[in-house]
Amino acid sequence: MMGYKKIVVAFSRRCLSGAFLILFGYGVTAQTPAVLGNEGYYQIKKMRRRTHNAKAIVLGSLSDGPSKKHLAQLAMVLLNSQPISVDSTGHYKQEVDQGSYTIIGRNIFYNNSTIQHIKIHQGDSLNIDFYLFPSQTVN
Repeated sequence: MMGYKKIVVAFSRRCLSGAFLILFGYGVTAQTPAVLGNEGYYQIKKMRRRTHNAKAIVLGSLSDGPSKKHLAQLAMVLLNSQPISVDSTGHYKQEVDQGSYTIIGRNIFYNNSTIQHIKIHQGDSLNIDFYLFPSQTVN
């Protein structure tokens, strides 16, 4: 994959400075998400594309944290409060402008998982997979 720089970051919503793993290079050999609390967690895979396209791409999936099964029904991703549709397989994809974003993975029967103030640059491709945990109440 010449021209791509992969960065993998996995960390918990509750403990941003806690357990996380960053790998730099062209080959990713491990991912170790930290699961702390009941909110869920997310994994970010960032690839910088060598392009002059003004847009970046945010894509990924929503899954049940314990079982890792994709969530499609009643699932959505909010990008700065703007909904992104999730398809029937639990995946989403959206082109975005460069900037700072708050991204929320949510499902009515699960706790939300929130990424605050993530910076997205021109030409970035971010794969963000959310792993949500069941809620005690309906959101």
